[in-house]
Amino acid sequence: MNADDRIDHLVGCLNETRLGKVLIELGILQDIQINLISNMDTAGYYSYSIMNGYQIDLNADCDDYTLFAALAHELRHAEQWMSLEINSIYQLPIEDAIILQRYMEADASAYSQAVLYERYEQTGDMKYLSATAEYDESDIQRAFIKQIHGGQDYKDSPKPYQSAFKQWFKKQDRIDHYDAALIEGKKAFNENFLSLIFNKQSSLTKKMISTLGVVGPDFNYLSGKSRLNLGHSTYTQLPQHTIKAMKNV
Repeated sequence: MNADDRIDHLVGCLNETRLGKVLIELGILQDIQINLISNMDTAGYYSYSIMNGYQIDLNADCDDYTLFAALAHELRHAEQWMSLEINSIYQLPIEDAIILQRYMEADASAYSQAVLYERYEQTGDMKYLSATAEYDESDIQRAFIKQIHGGQDYKDSPKPYQSAFKQWFKKQDRIDHYDAALIEGKKAFNENFLSLIFNKQSSLTKKMISTLGVVGPDFNYLSGKSRLNLGHSTYTQLPQHTIKAMKNV
């Protein structure tokens, strides 16, 4: 199967799920280009540039189950950016940017677990339940599925998503990885001409955070009576090595 056919197959499979279909529609609205690239250090990556527009790069060396999960995850990022009121995360103060990126990554991981589980229900193929092992999110999937086995339906209950979201923060090395990447990205941004284009400074607001966690009409697992306290130190604490690195930005 050539690269185009493989991408079409992944998009088609994702479009067959209710949760994935929404992502595909948003991807079409953004005119996102999907590429298969070898020798990537991650399963997938969503990006935007003035020259290339919106694009998702998928690691051609991964199997299709992993890429199905990665495509759902990266398209969730596309959905997030459509809802936020800023063009670049680097418009935020560095601390706000770190916290927002944590929220966004945890949400994309939680949502993609739901897409995987829905696809498993459709096909009965157990390989969808190990699809995130390649990029070390098996613990997040276990947290999601544990809630389902406990009687919570991901179609209308916030608990599977909340459990997966919270699990994202339980691996300090995962947090450190994204925090460090954000700091390095901010350094590069400051030295790039793009900093002159996206120079309007913003701050992280409750309104921006409220755009995350949406699963469907009137269903946002991060808001409502059972919402998570996103201001808790579990989600916002910055370790000393991160604070030290921030001082160089």
